[in-house]
Order: sequence, then C-alpha cells, then structure tokens
Amino acid sequence: MSNNRHDILENLNQKDVLKSKMVRLLKRTGSMLKIYRSGKIPRSIKIISVLKNFEEILWFTRPDTWSPHALYAVTKLFLKNLRPLQLERFLTMVFIPRLQENIFQKNKKVSVHIFMTLKMISKIPKIFFSLIILPTAESLNITTREAILFSILISKISVPREIVSTFLSMFLRQNFTNEKLILLNSILNKNFLLPIRMIDMLVDFFIYSKNFNKTIYFQKCFFSFLRNYSKFISKEDRLKLKKKIK
Repeated sequence: MSNNRHDILENLNQKDVLKSKMVRLLKRTGSMLKIYRSGKIPRSIKIISVLKNFEEILWFTRPDTWSPHALYAVTKLFLKNLRPLQLERFLTMVFIPRLQENIFQKNKKVSVHIFMTLKMISKIPKIFFSLIILPTAESLNITTREAILFSILISKISVPREIVSTFLSMFLRQNFTNEKLILLNSILNKNFLLPIRMIDMLVDFFIYSKNFNKTIYFQKCFFSFLRNYSKFISKEDRLKLKKKIK
C-alpha cells in the first residue's frame, strides 16, 4: 500500500514538473512572438495547435501582446491546422479583439499585417461573414472606418450565393445606420445572383423604409439595387419604387 502511495506521489510530482516546464516554454514562446518580425515561428506554436486543451494553453503565450507580424504568421498556420470550432474560438478570442483595438486607434492607420490577416480570413467567406461581418453589422458601435475597411474586402472576394442570402436575410431585419448601409451597398454592388425571395425582401426594405430622403448612403444602396436587380422586380413593385424616387 505504501509503495502504491509513493508511486502516485511520484507521478504527481512528475506531472507538476512537466507542467511547470511547459508553462515556462509557453511564456518564452510568448516573449518571442511579442518581438517577432519575420522568419520561422516557434515550433511550440505548431504543437499547441494539435492539443485538446488548445485554448487554455495558448493563453500562456499572451496572444494579446503578439506583434502584428506574429499574429499574421500564426493565423496563417491555424487556418490550415485548426479544427473549425478551434479556429472559430481563436478568431473570436484573439484576432477580432486585436482588429477592433487597431481600428479604434484614432488618427492611426490600420496595421498592414492586421489588414493582411483580415484579407487572408476573407478568403474563407463562411468564416469571414459569420464571425466578422455579421457581428460587426449587428454591433451598436460599428464605426465608419470599420464599414469602409470591410466593404473594400467584400468588393474583392468571391462569396457563395447561399452565404450572401443568409447574411442579407439577417441583415435586413436590423435598424440601419450609415455605417451598415455602407456594408449593404458593397454587397449590392457585387451583383450576386440572388434568389427571388431575397430580392423581394430588398424591395420591401426600400419601399417601406422611412430613411430614404434622410441619408445619401441609403440612396446609394437604392440605386445600386435598381442598377443590378431591376429586371427581376415585378411591374407592380417597380411602380412603387418609382414613387419612392419622386
């Protein structure tokens, strides 16, 4: 019995030693990523990406202090290696707060590497729209700077029709601000092949909105819609839209 107890205590001590060694390694990794500019990223980051308790372990590296260069390099690695749920958590907990922090810095340009990271994420439309565009659009604090930045990226990427339709169906139920209209205009300018149901929702949005004459952003959206989708609109709805113009 005493031997078994001794073995258990020895195993616990070994685990504590391994744990302390790992923590020291992760903290050292974080210090390296804080000053990282180029070259190979620490090998420990690649190991972290395959561990079950990935999120807990990652925080020992203090990702909130990584350099923008490191954030770009690690995100590039994780986009390839992480499982979907892990990737979602990483982007939500690490990248998006860093992006917002960078955007909200007044009189400062968005970091080139933060923008490059965002551009890289935008190449995966499902993640880009569900984790970044829609939550930003739903936020009460969306800024003009954010809206313009995201609209630039939307104009440059290819997005599957079903993702756009899902986004618009949620987007059109919101209260609109000028910033949100900037995002909507960037989508309408892409001239996606939308289902008739979605075009009908857009028609209703423009016909029944009370903001038509209040903002130039709304009118830009309206004329983008007419330019790209007028041939899909019924005669009855066209008459209603013409009245709106007058």
